[in-house]
Amino acid sequence: MLRQKYIRWYESIKNGFRLCNQRRIDIDTISVTHFHGGMGKCGGIERIISALLQGVSAEHFRQQLFLLRRLPREEELDFSEFQVFPPQVISSARKKRFGDAGSLMLKGIQRIVVALRLVFSSVDIVHIHRGDDRSHYLLAALCRIAGKKVIRTIHRDPMFPGKRSLFSAHRMFTGFPNAWIVLSPKYVETTANLYGVDRDRIRMIPNGVDIARFQQGKDKRLSVRIAEGLSNEFVVLSVGRLDTQQKDYDTLLRGFSQVALELPNAVLWIVGGGSGHAEIVQRVEALSLENKVRFFGARNDIPELMAAADVFAFSTHFEGLPLVPIEAMASELPVVATNVSSLSYVCDHGRAGLLFEHRDFKGLARALLRIAKDPALASELCRRAKERVEREFSINAMVSRYETLYLDVMHGRI
Repeated sequence: MLRQKYIRWYESIKNGFRLCNQRRIDIDTISVTHFHGGMGKCGGIERIISALLQGVSAEHFRQQLFLLRRLPREEELDFSEFQVFPPQVISSARKKRFGDAGSLMLKGIQRIVVALRLVFSSVDIVHIHRGDDRSHYLLAALCRIAGKKVIRTIHRDPMFPGKRSLFSAHRMFTGFPNAWIVLSPKYVETTANLYGVDRDRIRMIPNGVDIARFQQGKDKRLSVRIAEGLSNEFVVLSVGRLDTQQKDYDTLLRGFSQVALELPNAVLWIVGGGSGHAEIVQRVEALSLENKVRFFGARNDIPELMAAADVFAFSTHFEGLPLVPIEAMASELPVVATNVSSLSYVCDHGRAGLLFEHRDFKGLARALLRIAKDPALASELCRRAKERVEREFSINAMVSRYETLYLDVMHGRI
């Protein structure tokens, strides 16, 4: 088998490469390098990496970050305290000088330099985040050959569109990561079956959020509503990237239009930026919702906006384990979400949130109306959601699980 061939190849030459990275396992501080293919914008992956850099014990772990793209410019992500190795950005002058083909070649050279610097650096564990690109699999193989431990976190649904073409690459390099991290219990079986990963090398570590940050916003509900000119409006809040390929804004808007017919005081707040803004605006106009829908753009005061809202609506085509619904649950805001990917695990339908089927805008409308008309149900969902977040999805629990994983991998327990 092709996989066995590569494993034998790896075993035959890894000892020669170990000479370039001799380190003792019983050292006091373990060096962990986080590798991410791109951080041009602030999304869930970037926030998780930031949480690990900020939260993992500096006493026992030394961390650094390797990137293939520029750092995000969002103020909430501050990497100033950590060693970061971003590639140089190709300037517009160089693009003009070398042309598209030359610029592409320069980018390739930069990525090779970054990868080689990582492979030959003095680091114990390489933690690859996402890793959908074939080059990331090659990086995992080179790092293992060089004697490093490798961890790969799959930050998306393993079955999400576009990954099927990479199944052969997944299977070819399956043996190189010491541990595979998935975000939901249902992803354990999917990863094992689709990618051929041994189940004893798969760990489930769900994403975590800063609960205290979202609890602090609760006291500002009245002031935010007054500032936004609200009185008795029923506010449906949606937060996410304006990307119609992944986020299902069509179902959201169609569902909300049904709600607006029954609740004249209902309004929809859409928070976020992205390339799909114009398309979504056109859909709003087609449904005659211009006076009901408000676009806020990208905002940093999400806890305050959640405090001012009455329900959180999350309509999507696919996800990994999304942070925003969990943040809404931490804010004690009722959550209505699409029943795809890991959202059944997050919301626990009927207990910590309500789910509707994919593209079922009538189901979305029914769930929103249930919450609007039944304050007792909304209150019970909020209470259970907060308890679930504290138990399963706190940032402290996530960091603690990763620290345990790093120690297990370093000492050969996985």
